[in-house]
Amino acid sequence: MLMHMDRIGEGAIYAAGVWLARVHYTVTEDGAAIALRVYDGERDLFCPPIPAAELLLEFADGSHRWFRPSHGNPVAGTYTIIGH
Repeated sequence: MLMHMDRIGEGAIYAAGVWLARVHYTVTEDGAAIALRVYDGERDLFCPPIPAAELLLEFADGSHRWFRPSHGNPVAGTYTIIGH
């Protein structure tokens, strides 16, 4: 699944093609989950300012993953993406 990429890095979040935030990410060893921490931009990914059914996480190497935030803390800007 995400085994080929760096496990820790910086990425970006987009909604409907519009940049929302820069994040630090950590991929679990088995690639089943990704932890995100927003460090610049929109912190609340549950209610982004741009309506979108899914958000796009772009990794440092240019690969990407579509997701819907289901676990997280919008005040702290921390999230976990589970499954695919």
